[in-house]
Amino acid sequence: MRKLLKKIESINTEITECKDSFWGYKRRRVIALKVREFQLMKTYLLKTDVDFKQKHFENMRLLMGEDLIFKVVNTGFDQFSSFALQLRGGLLPSGLLLVNTLETNTSIGGFAKGVYPIEFEGIINSLGKINLQMSESKLAIIGGRVPSKYKGTISESGYVKLTMLDSTFEFTGSNYFSQLVCDPFKKDANKRREFFENKKVLSDKMKILMGNRKKRA
Repeated sequence: MRKLLKKIESINTEITECKDSFWGYKRRRVIALKVREFQLMKTYLLKTDVDFKQKHFENMRLLMGEDLIFKVVNTGFDQFSSFALQLRGGLLPSGLLLVNTLETNTSIGGFAKGVYPIEFEGIINSLGKINLQMSESKLAIIGGRVPSKYKGTISESGYVKLTMLDSTFEFTGSNYFSQLVCDPFKKDANKRREFFENKKVLSDKMKILMGNRKKRA
């Protein structure tokens, strides 16, 4: 367990150093480090804290669902991009899951302008943070397609898969979606309230863990 705590400390130090330049490569590096830090803290607390373990698995069950609708609510334009590659987001206090485009492709003309993403895969954690990567695409022979709606599934383990349902025609192939929104609780106020109550407990325990490690350092 000491080795695990050492790794958490090392990652936290690297995150602090990277924050001095939070753009481009370092920005993406910070995001990747935070995902890794969460995984390590989760592993440690699952082994040492019974209450954390219970709340963690309760939240994963609350997020689990099928036929979840992810609607495109914002689009972007870039003459050198044509589709979203990587997505990242989280649950808002309202219970809506807001997912933003973190990275797009680089395209200078050619067939890449007609490519559009039909599937994304990734994970969501017990705090409601989600990370997705494009896993499948199609090519529009003329112009391009901008997805407008995806159907999603979330498993109890946190695996997420989105499959495109609808799209709109776009002549230049330079438009891409920049934001998706979904209600994983399907307007169930009780599930939403329980999730955020659990989330507070989980977040507090992680903060205490990090606070204790910093005091000892």
